[in-house]
Amino acid sequence: LPAIEKFAEFVQNIPEDQRDFFGQQAEFLTHGLERASRTVSLCLAYFFPEKTDFSNISEHDALWIYATFTAALFLDVGKIAVKYTVMLYHEKAYPLKKWDPYKGSMLDQGNYYKFAYVKENFNDLRRFITPMIARQILDASAKSARKQGFNWIASDPEVFEVWFALLAGEEDRIPMTSFMSVIPRAEMEILENYRKAAKMSVVDPAGEAFLQWLRKEIKEGRIALNEKDAKIHI
Repeated sequence: LPAIEKFAEFVQNIPEDQRDFFGQQAEFLTHGLERASRTVSLCLAYFFPEKTDFSNISEHDALWIYATFTAALFLDVGKIAVKYTVMLYHEKAYPLKKWDPYKGSMLDQGNYYKFAYVKENFNDLRRFITPMIARQILDASAKSARKQGFNWIASDPEVFEVWFALLAGEEDRIPMTSFMSVIPRAEMEILENYRKAAKMSVVDPAGEAFLQWLRKEIKEGRIALNEKDAKIHI
């Protein structure tokens, strides 16, 4: 809960993208919460099928779940620093300054805000910035929570490595047996729900042609599958 509260303070009500997802507007807060919620539900279903909740899992698994939940929650937070400019305003509505996200949430720096999209942004920096801001939010939340925050995640090198890799956009380094491997699945489920709500067709001629070619190449043995150096794994 402290991590969620500090995340909400940081992202406020800023929409996640200038372009809607299949016509559906999504804010950083609602998208992050839905992705994190779906992620832990998938973890429970796949890795703890005999349990109804996480109340009796081991301390090590609890750390993994906490790291996975926070990674899912903070997955896109780096966008705010590279794709937006946010002006802060005084309570009497006159402008104060540009918000510096590296100094903490807007609550500490102003009373109102107004954002704009940056046309020439530094999107390549996101993979470095996202883990940085994630730590910043976790450090703020850890003051009111025992055994939570960045230091708990960093206490286990294996957990920390996967957590950092995911936030840095290096999904190919995530083992398929890791709890965090379900985060992309959770994201796909969200996008699929947006597509259904928009009543958009899932069939694309070029995509279907590619899939037919791919199936044929695999069936005829020209593309390796599930082997050590294969490009495709199921």
